[in-house]
Amino acid sequence: MVIERLKRVSTLLLLACALTAPVSTWAALRAYVDRNPVAEDETFTLTLESDDGLDGSPDLGPLRRDFDIRDQARSSSINIVNGSMSRKTQWQISLMAKHGGRITIPGIRVGGAETNPISLEVTAADQAPSSANGGGALFVDVSLEPKSVYVQQQAVYTVRLYHAVNLGSGSTLSEPAFPNGEAAVEKLGKDKEFETVRNGMRYAVLERQYAIYPQKSGGIEIPALVFDGRVVQGGGFFAFDPFNPRTFRKRLRSQPLRLDVRPVPAAFHGAQWLPAAHLGLTELWAPDPPHFVVGQAVTRTLRIDADGLMSSQLPVLAVNTSVDGVKQYPDQPSLSESPGGAGLSGSRSEKIAYIPQKAERIVLPAIEIPWWNTRTDREEVARLPKHTITIEPAAGNTAPVAATSNAAQTPVAKALEPPVPGASLPAGANMGSAAIARDPGRWPWIALLLGFGWSVTAGSWWWRSRRSRRRPEPKPDPAVPLRALERAIREGCRANDPVGTKAAILAWAGRRWPERPPLSLTAVARRCPEDLAVEMIALDRTLYAPGEGIWQGDTLWRRYVECSFPERDEAKGPAAGLEPLYPVS
Repeated sequence: MVIERLKRVSTLLLLACALTAPVSTWAALRAYVDRNPVAEDETFTLTLESDDGLDGSPDLGPLRRDFDIRDQARSSSINIVNGSMSRKTQWQISLMAKHGGRITIPGIRVGGAETNPISLEVTAADQAPSSANGGGALFVDVSLEPKSVYVQQQAVYTVRLYHAVNLGSGSTLSEPAFPNGEAAVEKLGKDKEFETVRNGMRYAVLERQYAIYPQKSGGIEIPALVFDGRVVQGGGFFAFDPFNPRTFRKRLRSQPLRLDVRPVPAAFHGAQWLPAAHLGLTELWAPDPPHFVVGQAVTRTLRIDADGLMSSQLPVLAVNTSVDGVKQYPDQPSLSESPGGAGLSGSRSEKIAYIPQKAERIVLPAIEIPWWNTRTDREEVARLPKHTITIEPAAGNTAPVAATSNAAQTPVAKALEPPVPGASLPAGANMGSAAIARDPGRWPWIALLLGFGWSVTAGSWWWRSRRSRRRPEPKPDPAVPLRALERAIREGCRANDPVGTKAAILAWAGRRWPERPPLSLTAVARRCPEDLAVEMIALDRTLYAPGEGIWQGDTLWRRYVECSFPERDEAKGPAAGLEPLYPVS
């Protein structure tokens, strides 16, 4: 009696568990086919997939009314991630339709779960759609955005290879090419791989993107891309032997596309055509804010960023920045490109070292770059304003700087001022530059000597040859004291500024060896002791060799101080009076 009661209670408990089974179990079983549509005489694979590790076998009875069951297989896998275990089970059933038309694959039960129904299109064998037209187990899809652009404007060309079958090794997909130079092509980043489901059929997708820049107006045809590869027979991901796969060769083409290219609009007035979605112009100073002193280097970095342009399309920035009385030492430009969701973005960065030659008030001209906004379809101008700069005399030089109405401001605040409309320098403003010269009385004689040299022919050449044999001592240019240039080297090393330090070293070398001034750091290194020459070469490598890291200038300055040059300064005094790189307060 007791045993019968226990049996009834157990039965009720099992029935209650079955009725209260979680809904997730019912939703944990999925179904998809490897191809849709299919032909009547072709097999296809129905895959049942569970993430909950369902036990039992699928009930295939409902399938027998419309399909012939050719084969079936089961596979399981277990994954353990961070101590959490998950189990996946797959059943793959090879089917062939008994008739054409639209057939519904009914829900299949496995244990207590059931799959979702799938609508399948079954066509006659001679009416199966071509994979090149976007159907079947393997096809190529291409798109273009936008379809109408200006000449040299970017158009993004996207290629997607859809495959619901396994591809063998050696499969290739061609790239867009224009052998006649009608357009330039740049690949955007790396290939993307993902999965998608279309019409109940799961595909693995390989996506590639290209930036196309047409070089002439008119219509340009983007030729069809060609897939040439091998397809593994058997269908699905598990129904084949990975050590001895049977494959067949497959070749298919994408649809060719046409790109409409418009000429440069007549409303554009710039010197260089720049069609971009966005263009920005910025500048940076080192030190910031800049402090201009005679003989000391100040580095200015100009940068242009453009969405939709290659870096090679961007213009030179430091063309119209020259100013009398300020020597400029431009560095090699830095070009870079970065792919994004909207295409390619190009950047160009230029560094310029300014070394003032005399104390005065100057104006750096404004920089303007006209460009065409492809989003608003109109011309815009990127601008950097002009800068009014007050240059202070070198330390130890008491010559007054040209007086201004704002002379009470600090030197750093006055170094970079916004332009004042209508402002003019007071009378005698150029007296400061004249006061820098230590011996202005000899310049008229030098001018007379040069004029005599150009006037006299054979006698002048004979006199110059006699003078070169005597090798008189070169007289330093009094415009910038040698001490000021040494301080410029020290300041560049202290700020770890390779561009400014290079400019200061070349200016110093020009004063040290005026008869044959070296034009590069390598040439300067040949005239220096070995320890200092090594640091000069290291500085040059930092400027022009990629991947050299951040340059530290304290070693170069220490080697410079340790060196003994035969003619250290104007008075030929010892070198012990130089300030340390990092003075102790």
